[in-house]
Amino acid sequence: MVAALAACGGPGAAAGGVVGRVTAGPTCPVERAGSPCPPAPWTGTVRATADDGRTFDVTTDASGRYRLTLPDGSYVVTALIPAGGPQTATPVPVVVEHDAMRALDLQVDTGIR
Repeated sequence: MVAALAACGGPGAAAGGVVGRVTAGPTCPVERAGSPCPPAPWTGTVRATADDGRTFDVTTDASGRYRLTLPDGSYVVTALIPAGGPQTATPVPVVVEHDAMRALDLQVDTGIR
């Protein structure tokens, strides 16, 4: 699993955070009955931004999975999309509590229509 680039922790460091998978879709220009077009794993950076502006980044694995350990608090989590591309990602608010990993799957819109 990928490692989080979080703040250095010592005794009592947070063990909570978010864990999930990022997928991208649609993956076909036209979806038709009997011809599935499932979302694909998305690889890139997932960022959690705290209320105070601190950011915590992690890179997804080849399956789009990520795990991000965070201090307690409120965050906005999103997949970082390279500038200039057609892809978009919706930021998701989440509250992290000590010792609790929250499941949070994210979707990236590929812009294919």
